[in-house]
Amino acid sequence: MVFNPPTTLKPFGTSPRAMATVSPITSYFAALNGGDYATAAACFAPTGQLIPPFEQAITGPTAIARYLHKESPGMIFTVEEMQAQGESHYYLRGKARSSWFNLGVAWEINLNGEGAIAQLQIHLLAKPEELLMVRPG
Repeated sequence: MVFNPPTTLKPFGTSPRAMATVSPITSYFAALNGGDYATAAACFAPTGQLIPPFEQAITGPTAIARYLHKESPGMIFTVEEMQAQGESHYYLRGKARSSWFNLGVAWEINLNGEGAIAQLQIHLLAKPEELLMVRPG
């Protein structure tokens, strides 16, 4: 799959309708940063998928919660920019930070008709030498 980020990003609007549309996204990041992986995973549809870099898709809230519990402790995710691409597709750009790395990240998120996350794909925006730093020593 080819990753084509938007050429320009703008902060997403803060109108009540816009915020209601992205509430599963903001809820996901709030729970993730708070270490509440079950709540973060509950933002996904029953068949929702989390697609991490370099890995197969993880499907369903239970499997996603297990994955987040294993891979995300100690990490903080900061969304710096967000853009809607249609009514249910969002592109976010920000940072993933831990005690041993700070990398640029992009998230592509699709919501289903019920407002749950149907798919969240993570893209690392890093040079190869930066990715080498991601492995703890």
